[in-house]
Formats: sequence, C-alpha cells, structure tokens
Amino acid sequence: MGKKELHFGLLLTPCYSIHTFFLKHEIDVVFLGENNQVLFLIQQAQRGRIFVGVPGTKTVLELPPTVTKGKLHIGDILAFIPFSTSQ
Repeated sequence: MGKKELHFGLLLTPCYSIHTFFLKHEIDVVFLGENNQVLFLIQQAQRGRIFVGVPGTKTVLELPPTVTKGKLHIGDILAFIPFSTSQ
C-alpha cells in the first residue's frame, strides 16, 4: 500500500479475501486453493474494492498488473521457490 508501482508479488497465506483500498495502482489477484491450484483470477483489480475468493481459497497472490495476462488459467498449479538474499 502506498507504493506507486508494484515490482514483485505478495503471497498472503492463510487468506481468502483482499482489499485494494489505499493502493495507487491496479493489481492482478490470483486466488489459490489446496496445492496452490488456481481457483480464480482477477486481472487489473480496481482500486478501492474488496475481493473475496471462491469456496476453497486458501491463499491469495497479488502481482503487478498484466503479469497473469494469458499466462495463468484456472486449474493451473503454481510452484513457489524460496528466495533468499543471503549467499
């Protein structure tokens, strides 16, 4: 919130709903169920709204706008690789 642009994704777990109040930009929203299966997608979610996932939502992934365009589909399963800044 409060950022002019989103340059990374934000994985919220456990989570089944989000709001876009106070955002300065639109975001893509991916609602995930068991095993990180894509249950529902919202592309370029408008600011100032509340979005509730479909039944079975366990996790919500927020992404920069247009990241998901044509790349994610309902039923896809996402794999997350842990990222570390220490080497």
